[in-house]
Amino acid sequence: MSCPPLESTLLIDNSNTRTKFLLMQEGQLLHGSMRSIPTVEITPASVSALLAGWSFRRAVIASVVPCALEVLLASLPCPVTVLGAASSPLPLDFDYPGVGTLGADRVANALAVAVEYALPCIAIDLGTAVTFDVIVERNSRACFIGGVISPGLLTLAGSLHRNTAQLPQIALSRPPHAIGRNTREAMQIGVHLGFVGMVSSIVSGLRRELGTEAGLVLTGGDAELIAPHLSGKVTIAPYLTFNGIALAAQALT
Repeated sequence: MSCPPLESTLLIDNSNTRTKFLLMQEGQLLHGSMRSIPTVEITPASVSALLAGWSFRRAVIASVVPCALEVLLASLPCPVTVLGAASSPLPLDFDYPGVGTLGADRVANALAVAVEYALPCIAIDLGTAVTFDVIVERNSRACFIGGVISPGLLTLAGSLHRNTAQLPQIALSRPPHAIGRNTREAMQIGVHLGFVGMVSSIVSGLRRELGTEAGLVLTGGDAELIAPHLSGKVTIAPYLTFNGIALAAQALT
C-alpha cells in the first residue's frame, strides 16, 4: 500500500524584482522545487500557471510589494499567513521604534539569523535595495535593533542612465582596472567600486557602533561579488530569506 503524500507548505518571497515560490515539507525546504516570476508579471492567471502540479495546504508570504500581495492573496487556494514584525509568536524580539515600517523580507532575514547564527550578527540582503539588519542577544533572546537601507548595484547603475542626458545603460561587470578608458568603462568602475566601498563603509560603521566584529551573513544576487571585500566572519546564505519564512511558518502553525 502506498503512503499518502506529505503535506506541503508554500513559501513565497515577494520582492521588488522577482517573486520566488518554494515548497516545504516537515520543516525541510525542497530546494529543487524553486519557481519564480518577475514581480511585474504577477496576475491570477500567471500565479495559477506557475503553481500547476503543486499540492500544499497553506502558504506563508513575505511581501514588500503591496499591490502584488493583493493579487497573491486573491490567487492562492488555501489559508495564507502574511509575515510581519507583528506576527506572533516568533523567536525574535524587536527593539525598534519603527517596527510598523519594517519590511517582511527584513523580518525573515533577521529571524533566520536569530535562530541559525551566533550573535551579534548583521544580515545583508544585496538585491534591488541593500538592507543591513542588526541582531543582538538581550536577556537570553535574539533581538532586532535596527539597520540600514541603501541602493542596490542595479539601482545605482540604472540611476546614472535615467537621470542624465548622455550616459548609457550599462551591463554590470567587474572592471579589471580603476581608470576608465571610455564612458562605459568609467561608469562600470564607478558603480562597482562605489558599491563595494559603500557596503564596506556601512559594515564598518555598524561594527564600530556595536563595539564588536559582528559576523556577517550575506544573501541576494550580489552576495558573491561583495563577500571577498568584507573582513571577519562572512557567510553566504542564498536561502536566508526562505529559511526565515520557513521558521515563521513553523512558529505560526
